[in-house]
Amino acid sequence: MLEGAAAEAWQVAPSTLVATAVAQLDDALGQDHSAVLPSRMWRAPERAPLLDQTVGYNGSSVQVRCWHPVLAAALDHMMAPIRSSGTPRCTLDLLVEESRTALLVDGVFKYEVPRIAWTPLIRRLARELHPERAFAAVVHAATVISPGRGQVMIAGATGAGKTTLALGLLAAGGTLLADDVTPIEVESHLAWPCGLAMGVKQGSWSILDRLFPQLAEASSARIAVGPRNIRFVTAFRQAPADQGRPISMLIFPQWTAGSSLHITPLRPAEALRRLASGGTWPVDDSHHLPEFLAWLQSVPAYHLVYDDLSHGVEAVHGLLCSRRS
Repeated sequence: MLEGAAAEAWQVAPSTLVATAVAQLDDALGQDHSAVLPSRMWRAPERAPLLDQTVGYNGSSVQVRCWHPVLAAALDHMMAPIRSSGTPRCTLDLLVEESRTALLVDGVFKYEVPRIAWTPLIRRLARELHPERAFAAVVHAATVISPGRGQVMIAGATGAGKTTLALGLLAAGGTLLADDVTPIEVESHLAWPCGLAMGVKQGSWSILDRLFPQLAEASSARIAVGPRNIRFVTAFRQAPADQGRPISMLIFPQWTAGSSLHITPLRPAEALRRLASGGTWPVDDSHHLPEFLAWLQSVPAYHLVYDDLSHGVEAVHGLLCSRRS
């Protein structure tokens, strides 16, 4: 029954999805013109940055600088697994003024957001970690490899239960391909690793401690980011940096106390709407929109409502196995 419903859900006219995507892209840019147009003349401060770190993969390094105390502390812990001693090929500067954040690449403005956030930097970093590859999108999502089953991308708004479900999959033997941002390559549609430390919000700390009691305090750092307290954990199994993986399915989880397990297949247009409302539009410009939509059309998407984490993990494993059979 589920397979039939899932198959029917994916029979959507491409023109409909394109029209929906164009409208959502226009809406996203219309609500935040500063994403592409600077609100001021952004320049890196002359004073020394609070964070000046070189990070990288496979001999390709990037310099990351930040002057904001909270963001600098968070990024320092977030990027700990990929610190590098190599010569950087470019410099990413994250600047904050009056509750606005901007990204500069080699001193050139790229875009800004109307809030204090590390998102502009890590989205660009996800691309720069693989300079030889072109990416259609950087999706605001965690991706976990489930051995023998496939790769599941977990997306959704803050508080939906993404981290909780990812922790459950990791405890069940999974490997972390990416946390927070997952880049999707042009043509191959492979997801490539972005080996940042996993950010676990305070609401999931008890689950983290229960599932991974062996984690010592030394393996994580606690940072207050605005109203949120986050632990950045580096002890999880990380995917090899030099291997892309196809996404087997896209899950939008929703943890609801007292609810029964419920799985709903999503049409691509609905998956697109959920991705767009999840905090970050996946595509930087309309040029890559068709490629991103081609990928989205090819990936089954589900809304998963759960209360018991073990049931949620079993449901994901079951869906992955059904896709392989």
